[in-house]
Amino acid sequence: MEQEKEFSVINIAETLLLIRNYMWILIATTVAFAFVAFIGVKFLTNDTYTATGVLYVSNISNKNTSGDIVGSIQKSDIDTSKTISTTYIELLKTRDFLETVSDKLNNTVSWSEIKQMLKISSIGDTELLRISVTAGSAEDSFRIAQSIVYQAPEKLLQIYDGGKVDIADNVYKPSAPDDKNLMTKIMFSGILGAVLGLFII
Repeated sequence: MEQEKEFSVINIAETLLLIRNYMWILIATTVAFAFVAFIGVKFLTNDTYTATGVLYVSNISNKNTSGDIVGSIQKSDIDTSKTISTTYIELLKTRDFLETVSDKLNNTVSWSEIKQMLKISSIGDTELLRISVTAGSAEDSFRIAQSIVYQAPEKLLQIYDGGKVDIADNVYKPSAPDDKNLMTKIMFSGILGAVLGLFII
């Protein structure tokens, strides 16, 4: 038993000594991988811009046909609104709706391209939908997102005319490109390089 422990200690000591003697390999692979990641992300990837708008959706309207408030909204109504948010999200991804958006943009971008740029999600445990469009230019992302947000209420109320859809937050033109997560990618690549260096040693 003691011999096995001594053997393990010797193996660890030899491994550490080997790593120390060939530390330059470990450093070289780490730096090389990190440098390649920096060059690739910084200079070989295109900038993207994301424009975002927010819709408020409800399964009921608390106004009558004359526009008068007829009652308060109950918790069950809010719960139902959260449930139908999933349906609303899928409706806004349909070809029919996105072709309408494309037409409003003079067909400068196809419905399938818009679908690839589009991301729709619920905001936490709320009745709010976040609509985001990521494109290669700030102007494109703004125009597409704005068109979707403006046309979404009409489309959704055609399907569910007893509900309510309002624009909670307008779309604004992005002032800067999206974060490329440069440091995270450099660190991850550096770790891969270090692992490779250990295998080489």
